[in-house]
Amino acid sequence: MLRMIGQEDLFTKAMVDSTLRNLDVEQLLDHQLPADVRQWLGVVGFRVVIDRHGEIVRMDMPEAPSDDDSEEDR
Repeated sequence: MLRMIGQEDLFTKAMVDSTLRNLDVEQLLDHQLPADVRQWLGVVGFRVVIDRHGEIVRMDMPEAPSDDDSEEDR
């Protein structure tokens, strides 16, 4: 995630870790995302699989291209 936002310093890592620790998934599920936001999250590869009881089974997050990938494209 740090590579994706282009900030790999200690303070950004602490902020991201704190945000993820304090993330309330149930609160997020109570609010429905607008259709265009859901569409863009799908386009970039973000997927959440939820079972019929409303529990998260799997969460797929997009990965930032590695430095090796960008060099191969040149």
